[in-house]
Amino acid sequence: MSQTILRLTSDSGVVMACLSDSGRRPKITVLCRCRHDKVWSMDQSQERLWKIGQVADRAGVSVDTVRYYERRGLVTPAHRASSRYRYYRPDAVDRILLARSLQALGMTLDEIAQALQDHDKNGGTCASQRWRLEAVRERITAQLAELTAVLHDVDATLANCASGNCTLLTTPLPPGPVAAIRRGRQRGL
Repeated sequence: MSQTILRLTSDSGVVMACLSDSGRRPKITVLCRCRHDKVWSMDQSQERLWKIGQVADRAGVSVDTVRYYERRGLVTPAHRASSRYRYYRPDAVDRILLARSLQALGMTLDEIAQALQDHDKNGGTCASQRWRLEAVRERITAQLAELTAVLHDVDATLANCASGNCTLLTTPLPPGPVAAIRRGRQRGL
């Protein structure tokens, strides 16, 4: 059986089709129809697909962000043309917007990717995914405690400066949260 991909062009657009010759009777299967910037794939029941730029515009992100999210497994193109153009279903915009809102809540992209994969495989529910947000809350609480200690050190240094005993540029940091944070950054923690 031989197969040939055909590209038929007219004033109204382009049709991509597959010609299969199985012996007795050739069969033509329409793969997709393109009109201007619109692409319809016959495999998706005439579902409209968008180019990456259209998805980026509708989601309010850059094309590079969509590509990055694709590499991280947050979105997947529905179709990649032979020209290497990516085509996405409209729900890719919703996934990007969801990922952005989860990022705003403090989740990392790894956590978001895992949550979306769990949802795709198992139809995750709030009850089954709540632990992820609880972990984010614990992480933020720990960061707040560190920053509160740093704020205390800054206030003490400001009070010393106000009283005429400014040692800001002459004395090393006392052992405490600020010094610990700086030491941690130097070690790559």
